[in-house]
Amino acid sequence: MNVAVRKMFDQGLGDARVRSISWQGNDLTIELVLPPARAEQPSLYLCFKNSSHVRIDMDFGEYIEAPLLFGVDAEPIDSMGWMIRFEFGGAPDGEISLQCTEVIQKA
Repeated sequence: MNVAVRKMFDQGLGDARVRSISWQGNDLTIELVLPPARAEQPSLYLCFKNSSHVRIDMDFGEYIEAPLLFGVDAEPIDSMGWMIRFEFGGAPDGEISLQCTEVIQKA
């Protein structure tokens, strides 16, 4: 994980919204839409390389908008990679978690 991505995770991604989750080849890509300081700022794309142990556990109920992040944890797993956990609070409740070898921010 590069320094910029690690700093972003350490500072928190509160109030970010997940717009989509998609498989790209053998990689899991999660697109996070952060509240921009200016309207012209782009969306944030994070690519999780060599993902495994993917778990998506969310209860949308009647909720129909993009889920709001409550927090994110990125913990190293030995020298093999990362355990990433996105936690959602409110509507909907739940989490997305996965293991990966690398996290890349894409433009």
